[in-house]
Amino acid sequence: MAHDDVPPPPPPPAGEQPEDVSEHRQHKRRQRQRQQGARTEARESLCARLAPSVLDVQAVEYIENLCVGGEIARVDWDELPVAVDPLHGCSMGDCRGQRKRWQAESFKVVLDVLLGDREMRVVDFGSGSGNFSLALAALFPRCSFTLLDFNSTAIELAQERALVAGLSNVRAVFGRIEDFSDPFDVAVALHACGNASDYAQAQAMRHGAAYVMAPCCVGKLKIGASPSPSMAENLEDEVSTAAERAFDLKQPRSSWLCSLCNLDEYLVLAAGADHESAAQGCKQLIEHDRNAAAREAGYATALGKLHPPSCTNKNDLLIGVPASTSLDASGFSGSISRLRARARASRPDLDVLDAAVRAECAAVSSNAEKARAVNRAQPRAGCCPYFDEAKGRCCSLRVTSGSEFCSKHESTAGIASRAKPPVVADEPAGARCAFFNERRQRQCREIPVMGQVLCRAHLEIEQPCF
Repeated sequence: MAHDDVPPPPPPPAGEQPEDVSEHRQHKRRQRQRQQGARTEARESLCARLAPSVLDVQAVEYIENLCVGGEIARVDWDELPVAVDPLHGCSMGDCRGQRKRWQAESFKVVLDVLLGDREMRVVDFGSGSGNFSLALAALFPRCSFTLLDFNSTAIELAQERALVAGLSNVRAVFGRIEDFSDPFDVAVALHACGNASDYAQAQAMRHGAAYVMAPCCVGKLKIGASPSPSMAENLEDEVSTAAERAFDLKQPRSSWLCSLCNLDEYLVLAAGADHESAAQGCKQLIEHDRNAAAREAGYATALGKLHPPSCTNKNDLLIGVPASTSLDASGFSGSISRLRARARASRPDLDVLDAAVRAECAAVSSNAEKARAVNRAQPRAGCCPYFDEAKGRCCSLRVTSGSEFCSKHESTAGIASRAKPPVVADEPAGARCAFFNERRQRQCREIPVMGQVLCRAHLEIEQPCF
């Protein structure tokens, strides 16, 4: 037989991959596991080496129970306009809305000390639509609030919500953090991603203002010292790099951390700070580095946690106030000491507040479960409306063209009858087995046996749960 006449090998059976493809995928999987293991080992070794220096710094600036504040610090949300309440006026759901409430209350504890009853100018860098800062504007009516974001839709929504709430001390501004030039007294930033938190802090230091911020997404830090050629081709990256040069955002931020690690090691820390397994050590180093840069510029700094810590997994709160008389034009001297004293005084109230938080968590969980049950029973747009009694929810498959149901339920006869349990002629319509399943928290849906209150399967159980 000629070489050209040799038949090709038969194709692999359906659902199977050729042997060489399977081996290649396994090789790639093992390669990724080795690389991940090497990164983890390097990260843990670096954190272990830097841990003693971090503990020395943390002993000086960490404030335990910083955002507890006592019962007086709790916000009476019923007294605020509905439009500024994250739980009811922001269309973000019960769980996220309650977490946003806790975050606003944590910032209020700090701002009570920094702002007091004075008329001051506050800027929320990376405000979004004001889910967090509009509540603060309502709580501090003597202060003016500027909401700054680079999302025009969010800024329009924030301005609209401020008008609905009747807040005359709020203005919404579209723009970049690094381009903002108006004077202000306090900078706040909640979960400004990556370098946005650094820009907010740099703006505060440039204007001699205090800052209160809870950074996130540390792994998104961009190093502007040596941009790649591909980055230079992008106009937005050119603007970002120019802004970094203008703000002198070198990494590491402080001379303290520069003396302990180089740029490559800093990037290892930044990459690990967003991973839950390594975030505690890596993120603490990044946040201490930010505060250290402010201390080197003449600031007094503190670090604490939002309360409760479950309000977000990115719950580190950084605080900085001008310490020298040449910088402190707004009278922030002694603010850190007052925050420490207030945190010590609030410890007796911690159990009471934790009980209130647990009650709020239970209420949110109950409301969320009810909402999920309602949503499961409602057909989603474009999906099959068939209701599955066994699963307790509507079908999630897309409807077929020209039909009301999906291909699975359209081809089966008796859709209407299958959507309801069968009814025995001698039993009243709607009669169901009285057995209650404790694990699933629902009643049995089967039809009881004639003359009994239980179905055939549950008649054999000696002590049913009613």
